[in-house]
Amino acid sequence: MRRLLGAALVLAVLAALGLGAALLLLPRLVAGDAARARIESAAEAALGRALRYQRLDVGLLPPSVVVVEPAIAGDTPEAPPLVDARRISLRIALLPLLARKLLVDGLVVDGATLRLRRTAAGLELPGLRAPEAAGAGDAAPATDAADEPPRLAVRRLALRRSTLILEDAAVEPPVTWELRELRAKLRGDSLGEPLDVDASFELASGGRVKAEGTVTLAGEVDLDLALEEVALAPVASYLEGGASVAGLVSGSLELEGPLRSPSRVVAKLAFRDADLRLDEIALRGPLRLEADLTRASGAPSGRFEIDATGAELVYGGAFRKPPGTSATVSGRIVSGPGGTLGFDDLKLRVRDLDATAALHGGPRMRIDVHAPPFDLAGWEALLPALARWQLGGRVAPDGIAIEQAPRELHGRLALDGVRATSSHGGVLVLRGALVGEGARVRGEALELLAADQPFRVDAELADLDSPAPRWQLRFEGHDADVNRLLGGFGGRRDALHGRLAISGDLGLPIDTGGDPLTALSGRVRLEIRDGRTKGRSVLKTSLDALTAVARPLHLLSRGFETRSGGGDGDHFESITGSFEIADGIARTDDLRIVEREHSIDLSGTLRFSDLALDMRGNLSFVRDDGGGPGSERPGIPVARVRGTLGNPDVEVTAEAARSFAAALEPSRLGKKLGRALDPETARELADGLGGLLQKAVPKR
Repeated sequence: MRRLLGAALVLAVLAALGLGAALLLLPRLVAGDAARARIESAAEAALGRALRYQRLDVGLLPPSVVVVEPAIAGDTPEAPPLVDARRISLRIALLPLLARKLLVDGLVVDGATLRLRRTAAGLELPGLRAPEAAGAGDAAPATDAADEPPRLAVRRLALRRSTLILEDAAVEPPVTWELRELRAKLRGDSLGEPLDVDASFELASGGRVKAEGTVTLAGEVDLDLALEEVALAPVASYLEGGASVAGLVSGSLELEGPLRSPSRVVAKLAFRDADLRLDEIALRGPLRLEADLTRASGAPSGRFEIDATGAELVYGGAFRKPPGTSATVSGRIVSGPGGTLGFDDLKLRVRDLDATAALHGGPRMRIDVHAPPFDLAGWEALLPALARWQLGGRVAPDGIAIEQAPRELHGRLALDGVRATSSHGGVLVLRGALVGEGARVRGEALELLAADQPFRVDAELADLDSPAPRWQLRFEGHDADVNRLLGGFGGRRDALHGRLAISGDLGLPIDTGGDPLTALSGRVRLEIRDGRTKGRSVLKTSLDALTAVARPLHLLSRGFETRSGGGDGDHFESITGSFEIADGIARTDDLRIVEREHSIDLSGTLRFSDLALDMRGNLSFVRDDGGGPGSERPGIPVARVRGTLGNPDVEVTAEAARSFAAALEPSRLGKKLGRALDPETARELADGLGGLLQKAVPKR
């Protein structure tokens, strides 16, 4: 609006110069070349820019002047005009002329275009120059009172179908504001007094604005603005810290005081298709804002209310509020020490969380939150790291305080039967509390039930202010049901049975990127006793691969299969091993599967996402030749174990099979097989195999 008043002043000066010349020369000289030269010279002396116009039309009753197609040159010959117009009309009050007062009843500017530029030094406007001073030794010319120019006053100023173009090079990137179809009416005794304003315009970037109230040339305003779908994208150039904004805004604004820094702002705004980004915070969708703010001693204060229920609100990868989930905040803006901003009496509601808070600004920003216990049901939609789970239970915040620079957390969050149900039906139940102790957060009396299997858990977040803080989880469980765990959390029901003992030390970042399994890292040690697998195990598949290479060993494999239980799966005595976990893959060098007559040692990787295997190993058989309990024959190298844990694919080389056959002792084979097989099968093997085993293995 200040720029509009500046434009009006330039036009008024232009019109006044034309009017003064017309009154002095009326009517016989107004159209002459001498009059034109005097007017253009006077204008250039006053404005520092060349003035051109097509003609002056003068009327006597009532006195009036019309300047047709005036134009003031730009700052260079190549630049477009600073201002041009179709016509400027002035109507002069007759009676005040008798008192040598020039009172303009009406100044109408029609079809004007004003082009301005703003730099870091301010708005570039032509300066109004005073007449050059006479030389020091020259006496000032004597003037008669009758020769003094009349005093100027304006009652009404009107703009019709005009345009204001402002190139703002003071911001980065530069932005151009273009106000089209500018219509305005300003009323007052003179341009030096407050003017009543009624204006409207369209923005080339989108939207319409209407304004009513009062303004002064000094920039004091008392205005009511009505905004209609005004585009926000140009505002991005005025934001700091890489912030961006887009969308449309409608509503009302009341401004009082200096236009650049109003002493009071009352806003009722609705944002449509808003897209606001500030660091890790992003808001997309509709937003409603109401505020009544005042500015005392340079710092704003007052009440505000924001409703973002219809919008998507995102904070990094840790939080995402989908559209339609309730999200409102209201409170008071307050001033802190040194003019820092803060917020008091904050009321925050997000889904089932209904909290009060206070935020203290400054370098050591702090927010204190108080809230009654609330239900976690449905919060998985707001926490990407838990999107694959269904949450339940309650949490109870107690004296929560968050500080920045450095980041610290204080207070206690009680966990009252917090539940997380996997897509396969497995339920995790956590009880205890998380306690903030500055840069450290620790678990307190944590108890975990996983598929009703108890585990002891310790949790600690040791360095909250690090760029990527991580939970350190230490856990231990004894005599857990493996089938219930795998069925509930891995979707592999009945794939593996047995009793599990497990311990581990794992790291888990706060921001998991949506998949906690791929974000885990650390070490786990496990032991499964007295179990069985569904179908063919890695060990049994290894035996099948061996007999495929050396066909006479098939009967040996039949004997072991009979002892293993036949059709109800492969039984085993134990599975033990330790794993290094990172990037969704478990690596082991000591995985060992033991059955009654044979065992296999494996090393390699197991991928969590699909239980894919990539391992090598060594298949061994238990001796029964006086070598001592549990002693084993030299193993058969297993070249590769691929496939999945539930459907392994084992490769055994011919060289490995020959080595195994060479190690057999035919004199003891019948005795060994007699204990393992039925008598008829044992006699058949003892009579037929002997030394043929070594010859039966093909060479490759």
